[in-house]
Amino acid sequence: MDVLLISEYFLPKISGIEISLKNIGNSLIEKGHNVTILTRRYKETLKKYEELSSGIIVKRYDFDSDDQSFFHSKRVLKKVEEELNNELKTKNYNLIIVRDPVSALAVSNLNIKNSVFIPGSLEMKLFDGFDLSKGIIENVKLISRYVKMKYYHSFERKAIKSDIRIMTYSQIFKNEIIETEKPKYEIIVNKPGISKNYRYTDTESIANEFKIKPEDFIFLYLGRIVNVKGVDIILEAFHELDLKNSKLIIVGDGDQLENIKNLNSRLKNKEQVIFTGKRYDTPSFYSLADYSVSASKYETFGFVILESLGCGTPVIGYKKNEPHVLVAFDEIIHHGNNGIHIDEYGKLGMKKAMLKAYNNGKISLKERNRISSDAKNKYSWDRFSKLIIEEIIRKE
Repeated sequence: MDVLLISEYFLPKISGIEISLKNIGNSLIEKGHNVTILTRRYKETLKKYEELSSGIIVKRYDFDSDDQSFFHSKRVLKKVEEELNNELKTKNYNLIIVRDPVSALAVSNLNIKNSVFIPGSLEMKLFDGFDLSKGIIENVKLISRYVKMKYYHSFERKAIKSDIRIMTYSQIFKNEIIETEKPKYEIIVNKPGISKNYRYTDTESIANEFKIKPEDFIFLYLGRIVNVKGVDIILEAFHELDLKNSKLIIVGDGDQLENIKNLNSRLKNKEQVIFTGKRYDTPSFYSLADYSVSASKYETFGFVILESLGCGTPVIGYKKNEPHVLVAFDEIIHHGNNGIHIDEYGKLGMKKAMLKAYNNGKISLKERNRISSDAKNKYSWDRFSKLIIEEIIRKE
């Protein structure tokens, strides 16, 4: 079977969407299918045609710039329709999987059958609002971002209401789409998998790099450092607890990184907090940590949660509490089994959960193996790709 995956961006750009595309492609390749990825050539150094070691073919179309103007999405739509038309002349694809709303709308406009759109989020939910304390310039930037997001969201809404089938990673995101967008077809919930490289691994190298002692109790935040992730709540809760032999490691970058660093410098015990910047050896950090910590207010799934579980590390995070906290955390984490639920959003709940984790003591290797095994039995890319084929190909 020939399968086409479409997204405006693909590797080497790294986010959940790009990584999921690679994992979906690899699982289909392992089943004996042929996989092509159609994406933007957003850097001149990227090859127009590339065959990955796994056997995935990547075809990149030229687009004149990384334009972020108001009409960017409309221009991309026209280009994707053109490139998709050309690609379909070269091969009759049995299945098309789309990961961005503009490309999904292009597929629908061309009336292509056997296709499915897996949206990442309803973008407007990620808008943090205006903050008068930041001054005029920062708020002008926020207004500009809001307008662009609003326009982008219009493509997302059109795609969801179009003839293309919709698939989500979580029940909460399915419910949100049904409540706000009224899709044409029944939405399929298909749980994603855990990448094979996320497993308990040696931690000696990074322990030495960051001077971590065997007795240190490690809390880990790994991900984008942006407002919606609530890193400031984690940081303030950690400082106020002031736990003996404990450290908070913050891995990642984002537009709030400097603000978080400045906040940390004003709090006590700042030497207990470690900022690593963006890292690619993330399994080692999960393996080093006793608990991963999430403070997201909006998360349609949460791949970092799966990555942590894959390495045997339990997770602390907020339960769904609509309308203010829309997360799939409690679909993945079972309180007392592979993590700790926090009922109410805010610093107080986070402090209680982190203290509970600390009092539970360091995680044993036996317990890590159990958490990892349970997660990998439940979340499998092989199972994910099987369900796509069953739902989209066999039911069309």
